[in-house]
Amino acid sequence: MKFNPFDQQLLMLTLLNHVEDAIYFKDEESRFRLVNEALVKAVRGKSITDVLGRTDADFFSPTHAQEAYAIEREIMSTGRPVLNIEEKEDFPDGRTSWHSTSKYPLFNTDGKAIGTYGISRDITERKQTEAKMAQLHGELLNTERRLAVMDFAELILFHTNHMADVSGQAINRVSEVMADGHFAQIKEQAQQMISLLPSGSPALNPCISLLGEIELEAEKREKAHKDLLLLKKQLHGIIELVKARKHVPTPTY
Repeated sequence: MKFNPFDQQLLMLTLLNHVEDAIYFKDEESRFRLVNEALVKAVRGKSITDVLGRTDADFFSPTHAQEAYAIEREIMSTGRPVLNIEEKEDFPDGRTSWHSTSKYPLFNTDGKAIGTYGISRDITERKQTEAKMAQLHGELLNTERRLAVMDFAELILFHTNHMADVSGQAINRVSEVMADGHFAQIKEQAQQMISLLPSGSPALNPCISLLGEIELEAEKREKAHKDLLLLKKQLHGIIELVKARKHVPTPTY
């Protein structure tokens, strides 16, 4: 028999083995019936003959093998192809690869679905790059959030410092007013007035009542003065914490 260099089967096998994408034909039980060298490489098989007659379950993890089988059964049942699906392929040794796959129903001359055929392109490198980019994007977002929180904290500290500065100055002014002896002078004058009044004077009792109110008010002012001094001490503590941060002005009082 004369050799025909344009034999269709020979041409098909030549084409299959010079295509970088994995190409395969499967029967109705999802067994490999025809594969190219790229498919052998994709499933990490030893040779074409080593792969023929076997299924995905012989090469991949049970999870991926079951998913692929379910898709192929659906294709044969509906007669519709599945196009450009991204498949994550896990191997028993823990390795993982990714392929962009299109699968089609395989019909006999009577139009009956007898299997499937497909073409898969390795996109592992692309998926790894996408994963790294997603990780970097997440890290960038986290960094931006941290910087935003730090800026907000600096703003809060600045305004806290400013409020403490203003409050401290106000406390100083109020304390000076309370400590100027004003109530002491009024009390002394009221006592002198009472000593000059005769015992039966109608003005005696009102003056004594006024003196009591002055003493009570003086006690209230003294307590308020102490409270203000305590507040000033607390504000001073806040200011010391604020001063420990960079770029925050020191209070002037």
